[in-house]
Amino acid sequence: MGTSIELAQFTRGMGKRVVQRYVVCLADVDTNTFLQLNPGKGVPIIFTQVVPNPLSSRVPVVRAYRDALGRLFDEAPSPVSLAGYLAGRYAATVLAATGPNPTRAKVLAEFQRRRPIELDGWRVEYTNNGRASSFVSQTLLNVQGNFIA
Repeated sequence: MGTSIELAQFTRGMGKRVVQRYVVCLADVDTNTFLQLNPGKGVPIIFTQVVPNPLSSRVPVVRAYRDALGRLFDEAPSPVSLAGYLAGRYAATVLAATGPNPTRAKVLAEFQRRRPIELDGWRVEYTNNGRASSFVSQTLLNVQGNFIA
C-alpha cells in the first residue's frame, strides 16, 4: 500500500530481483502517473479501484466525467480523478440540499445524515460501517506493460 512513487520504487526493486510475483495495489494509485515514474519492468501489478473503469464504463456519470475532463483539462481519464469527480458531485448535491443560505451547522448536519444519493446511475449509499460503496474492480498491468481491464 502506498502512492504511485512508493509503488514504482517497490516494483523497480522487484524487477532487479527477477522474481515472478504479482503485486496487488490496495491504494488509490494513478496509473498514468505510475507509468511515468519508470516502474520495474516485468512486474505484473493488479490495481484495485473503487470506481468504475474511467475509460470504458458506460455508467452515465462516468460519461459525464469523461466529457467534463475532455472539455476542461488536457489529461487522460484515471480512477483517481474519477473518484475526485464523484466526490465533488456528491459534495455539490449535499450542499444544494442545505438550501439557499447554507451555514456551517446546516452543511455539517446534511453531511452527517449521509442520505443515499444517485449520481447519474452511480449510487452513493453509506452503510452502518461508514462505507459509501462496496464496489471494487481491478486492472492488471501485465509483464509486457499492457493494461488488461
